[in-house]
Amino acid sequence: MLKTNLTIALRNLWKHRGFSLVNILGLSISLAGCILILLYVQHERSYDAWNPDAANVYRLAAHYSHTPSEVDASSPAELAPALAPSIPSITHYTRFYVWDMGRRLLTYGERSTFIEQAQGVDSTFFQVFPYSFVEGDPAHALDGPGSLVISETLAKRLFGNQPALGKQVLFQAQKTMAITGVFKTPATPTHFSADAFQRMSSSGDGWGNGNYYTYIRVTPGTNPSVLQQKINRVMDGLPINSDTIGTGVAHAVLVPLRDMYFRSDILYDFTDHGNAQILQILLAVALLLLAIACINFTNFNITQSVRRSRETGIRKVLGAHRFSLALYYLLETTMQVLLSMLLAIVWAELFLPSLNNLLGTQLALFENGAWRELGLLSIAGIFVVSLSGGYVAYYISGLEPTKVLKGGFSNRDKGAAIRKVLLVAQFAFAALAVGALMVIHTQERFMENLDPGFNKDQVMIVNTHGNGRMLTFEGQRQRFLALPGVQMATKVNFLPGDKAIQVQAGKYNGESVPTLDVITIGYDYFEVMGMHFIKGRPFTRGYGQDSAGIIVNETAARMYHLDSLLGKPWMNGWPILGIVKDINQRGFETAAEPTAFHIETRNSNGTDHILLKVDGRRLPETIRALTGLWKDLEPGFPLDYHFMDDQFNRMFVQYRQMDVVFMAFSGLTLFIALLGIFVLSAFIALQRSREIGIRKVLGASIGGVMKLLNRDFLILVLLADAIALPVLWVLADKWLQGFAYRATLPWFAFAGTVGLTLVCTLATVSIQAWKAAVADPVKSLKYE
Repeated sequence: MLKTNLTIALRNLWKHRGFSLVNILGLSISLAGCILILLYVQHERSYDAWNPDAANVYRLAAHYSHTPSEVDASSPAELAPALAPSIPSITHYTRFYVWDMGRRLLTYGERSTFIEQAQGVDSTFFQVFPYSFVEGDPAHALDGPGSLVISETLAKRLFGNQPALGKQVLFQAQKTMAITGVFKTPATPTHFSADAFQRMSSSGDGWGNGNYYTYIRVTPGTNPSVLQQKINRVMDGLPINSDTIGTGVAHAVLVPLRDMYFRSDILYDFTDHGNAQILQILLAVALLLLAIACINFTNFNITQSVRRSRETGIRKVLGAHRFSLALYYLLETTMQVLLSMLLAIVWAELFLPSLNNLLGTQLALFENGAWRELGLLSIAGIFVVSLSGGYVAYYISGLEPTKVLKGGFSNRDKGAAIRKVLLVAQFAFAALAVGALMVIHTQERFMENLDPGFNKDQVMIVNTHGNGRMLTFEGQRQRFLALPGVQMATKVNFLPGDKAIQVQAGKYNGESVPTLDVITIGYDYFEVMGMHFIKGRPFTRGYGQDSAGIIVNETAARMYHLDSLLGKPWMNGWPILGIVKDINQRGFETAAEPTAFHIETRNSNGTDHILLKVDGRRLPETIRALTGLWKDLEPGFPLDYHFMDDQFNRMFVQYRQMDVVFMAFSGLTLFIALLGIFVLSAFIALQRSREIGIRKVLGASIGGVMKLLNRDFLILVLLADAIALPVLWVLADKWLQGFAYRATLPWFAFAGTVGLTLVCTLATVSIQAWKAAVADPVKSLKYE
């Protein structure tokens, strides 16, 4: 019996191969889209999952009573050693030192390579983050000064297939270090990117300097809320809460390790961050795709059931039971779903390289065996078979044979009403996806076109790798200006887009200045950057006292009421020389922070970037000359440069990527919905062919016939838009609230959604309407 039913099912699929192909194609594309989205979401949620102790590791952040809404990522080095003896549940701690982070040069023999991120950490680092070692002992790898632990990838780059342990390398062309360990790259990504770890170069900078990122490991089962309360009680008696600098009382905030990647609200953080909102939207798109696929599949099968109603009637007259008929139609549906699932894997494999190239990921199907992907596909397949095939099997197996054999089963039955409801739901989902795309694209374009407060064009950033201080830069400046194409030259320590930045706090006239970003610069910085002054003047070489002054941004002036202090001393005795417009330092989710700029001195933080304003037409000539000069200025270091527009554009990368992704998946959603309309309109045109033939004999025009068939579909699509647009308004407004700089809710996202869905529907239905309108009425009116 099973073999017979299988044979009949295959024959029916082949007989109506056009409908079957569209049905299978639509479902397979939707499932492939779901697979790709879920692969990316799973990748984003896998950060730090490699760490078996992740549930017991926390970042020790803090917020201060003067700025209770802000959480600072950093803390003093002295904090963790003071807490651990008083709180037994803290088993280990480790710290990252800010000034040991960054891009570093590693040399072995004739081979040199830049490490994108080297971290200065405690010797206990591998007790908190248990990396697997290929060579060496993690318990003692960072015991001594001059120890360096590198990744397996970096070891192969430097030493090939030779053992790396014990090898001597030159670090930053100055310091010899020994390779004391080689760690294996974790199976899942981590929230901080590092190619190497070295022993911290400083044990502490004082209680007033939060130059460290602190992580603690606690005993399993520790209640984080109770632990946080204990930490705060101990902190009450520590110098961090003496409030000698005006920051107020510090309160500890424990951030679970597995939450770090999505905690973009933490200030002054150096770690990589994802966007939880984007993942939520992507998951919603995946659900929409699956829902539309199910609706399409159900609609197609209901349509086919109407076509085959007489077959069902004859089967019932010949003795077929309702249960056996239901099993037969479930078998037919299952075959189509299985074919769709196989085709979905093919589609996913074909488009996965393009997705990886766009997102900069290395996603792969069946990477850790096929169980995960096959499990997801099986769940989706069972869902589709149960929802679509189950309903159709129940519906068609319950038909009364006397009615269908007499031709009483028409497009005005309850199946037609269900098809319309499903079509409205399908297009409501599609309209929501299209509208969301327009909102996301509008915000992305708004951010790109917003004035960043400086001129990012034709500014070359040259990274220095000496000692992080360029007090002799003024003597070298003329050599840079003598290069072909170089118009101006200056220096700076923090660039737009940098994740972490120096922060100071203090008091002035008894009032607190709880937070102030401090950027160290050279003369001509504002001219090179094209920054605009609101009041005052830039730093000038002719005034010796300028090196003791500061220039603040408009946010600092507004927050601390500095307009009246122009030319007068402020916090730390700094005289305020000028006020400049805000620049976008950290991206568009966060408003501009209060910022002060000051000239590099022996008592300031050092600068490590040279900024050159160049003539773009002479750029190749400039780079050649600069390469020659660099051999003189930093022997042993290759020229390491990039451009300010590239630096700034990094802040947009994620949104540009998502813009393209949403465009693709929104287009896919609309395509699947139109596919459903195309098949449904073809079926309705076939069902009404006799009616159309009679209308044509009685004088109906081609335009009149097309209007007749288009009208019902356009009404349904308008109803779907009316349902989708209010939902779009609420969701879009909530999403835009997450940006400090945001576009107003675009009216054309709503008008465009209506217009696009109507035009696409009109074009799709008109194809079938035209074919029906120009058909020979004799053929449709001829009796069977």
